[in-house]
Amino acid sequence: MKKIVLLACVALALGCKKTGTTETPLPQIAINTPVVNQHYAMGDTIRVTGIATYTNDLTEVAIHMTNMTTNFEFFHNHFSNVNTKSYNFESKYGIPDLTKATYKIEVEATDKDGNFTVKEVMVTIN
Repeated sequence: MKKIVLLACVALALGCKKTGTTETPLPQIAINTPVVNQHYAMGDTIRVTGIATYTNDLTEVAIHMTNMTTNFEFFHNHFSNVNTKSYNFESKYGIPDLTKATYKIEVEATDKDGNFTVKEVMVTIN
C-alpha cells in the first residue's frame, strides 16, 4: 500500500512540474481612429490611424475592412518590412459608393517569429 501511495505522489509531482517555458508576449495595437461604433455618411472618408508596438521588431502591419452583411473584404492595406519596435499606421478609405451597412476594420501586427495580434473596431455607414 505504501508503494502505491508513493508512486501516486511521484506521478503527481512529475505531472505538475513546470516545463520552464515562458509565454511569448504578443504585439500590441492601439487604434486611434475610428472609434468603436463610429457612424459615417456616404461620401465620407474613413481614416484608420494608430500604433503597433512590440518588444522586438515587427515585420508587418495590415489593415482590412470587411462588410459584415456580405462578409466581403473590400479593402486591404499591407505594410511589410516594417522592422521596427513601434510603427504608426495610417490608411484612408473613400466610401462614396459603399452600401449602408456595418463594417469591421481589423488591424493585424506580426513579429519576426510569426506571432501576431488582431484588433478590430466596427463602424456604420448610413
